[in-house]
Amino acid sequence: MSASLRQVLRNMQPLAEQKDIALVGNIAESILWVGDEQKISQLITILVDNAVKYTQNYGTVTVTAEVPRGKKLRFSVADNGIGLAKEDKEKIFGRFYRVDKARSRAAGGTGLGLSIVHDTALRYGGTVSAAHRQGGGTVFTVIFPVWREEETQ
Repeated sequence: MSASLRQVLRNMQPLAEQKDIALVGNIAESILWVGDEQKISQLITILVDNAVKYTQNYGTVTVTAEVPRGKKLRFSVADNGIGLAKEDKEKIFGRFYRVDKARSRAAGGTGLGLSIVHDTALRYGGTVSAAHRQGGGTVFTVIFPVWREEETQ
């Protein structure tokens, strides 16, 4: 799985370069996954795509993937972009919801991305959350349970 996540970052690099955004990957070496790697790659692609779209030129997007102490598989995508208002946090995972209608139309998309992220997380017994990042921006965190002990070795 680590290799496929690195491939997602390589695929997203040209999009980040268009805005001179640093795309940083902190991906643990030996992440094993029992599930559809394509779905997880899609999940990370959606989160990185959104982060790049809503981060100003010369910003930073950081993708982290780890299994802390062998407990749960954790992904996070953090940016120093426009941030997320409190009133939007509960609505953003709904189908077709857009935080800033005018900006979203200009950036493209259908308003389904975060709904897909949410549904994928739930499908595998996980959770997804969004939080304001200290210093500005947003961090999305997806946590999946590790189903068998040998998956963390």
